[in-house]
Amino acid sequence: MINTGFYRHYKGNFYYVIAIVKHSEERQALPQRTTISTPADTTHQRDTANLDEARDYVLYQALYGDYGLWVRPATMFAEQLPSPDDDRVQIPRFAFLPALPEQHPVDLTRLVALGSLHLVDKIG
Repeated sequence: MINTGFYRHYKGNFYYVIAIVKHSEERQALPQRTTISTPADTTHQRDTANLDEARDYVLYQALYGDYGLWVRPATMFAEQLPSPDDDRVQIPRFAFLPALPEQHPVDLTRLVALGSLHLVDKIG
């Protein structure tokens, strides 16, 4: 399951997941994505069984630059990818973080209101 909260993209940037949202006009299932076998350690895998592949998307906000809002299909957000360092190892595209690292500054005034209500307790 994808929860609201902080995530680190496999390329290193930080994001905040605001919500799982629906696409109002998409009615048919998205094409199946090819899955790559997962490593024995499944601690970072997401439970995608409850995601509606046809209409579930993740609404998330960058915690850098212009603090832009992004939407990505939930199944794509939760997928495993080959590690850039070793393609035999699978890593999550987005890894959940219980809190941001202390050295990562966040401008609270740039966050969308829906997500920022939950951020105050988790920053600092």
